[in-house]
Amino acid sequence: MRKSSVVYWLVSLLAIIVLGVLAFILIAPGLTGGKGPFVLGNATSSQIDEQMGNLKVEFSNAILKEGKETAKLIVYEQNLEIDQKLDDSWFGWDIFKKTKTMTIVGKGQFIVDLSALKDADITLNEEYNLVQVSIPEAVLDNVNIDESKIRFNETDNGILRFGDIKVTPEQQAIITDSAKKAMTEKLDTALTHNKADAAAKTQIKKIFDPVVQKVNKDYWVVVIIKK
Repeated sequence: MRKSSVVYWLVSLLAIIVLGVLAFILIAPGLTGGKGPFVLGNATSSQIDEQMGNLKVEFSNAILKEGKETAKLIVYEQNLEIDQKLDDSWFGWDIFKKTKTMTIVGKGQFIVDLSALKDADITLNEEYNLVQVSIPEAVLDNVNIDESKIRFNETDNGILRFGDIKVTPEQQAIITDSAKKAMTEKLDTALTHNKADAAAKTQIKKIFDPVVQKVNKDYWVVVIIKK
């Protein structure tokens, strides 16, 4: 083959490559829906932002829906016993003493209301594939008294007092209410609240992890307490 023929074919091949590149540049906007240049093997920053925004909306919708369905979640319980002293003594003298101890058993319940969560409580961390959910502190919702476990100890009588101390249903209701207030005060400590918050973070993560992974299996939930 002559040298001129080789040169001719090389020039022709180069022209075809140039025309192909120009054609690709011209039709690229159509391939991306007119949203900018098409980048092979990679998305533009605006496309990534849009995808992350859509993912955040999906996570938020799923978590808020689950939160409304779960509503008030009991995250921590603590059992308590309170002794209430019944006193029917006379004159303050030991010989006329008549006392009895009544042991009341109850359980304090701490809750977190997940129905109160808002979109602003949910943030997305793309770098570590995490969905952060900010929850309120756990609060003491109720103290339940177990009437079946109330214990009455023996009556302690002075040498000139006899018989037992009888408690009417009305008196027992008053005593139980007093015990409930005492239990509430006993549970209202920083230590107990910290235990409740720690339990809340663990339980709520277990609830929301499957919800998030239904949207995207590569993401996990981290729960923090709003102060």
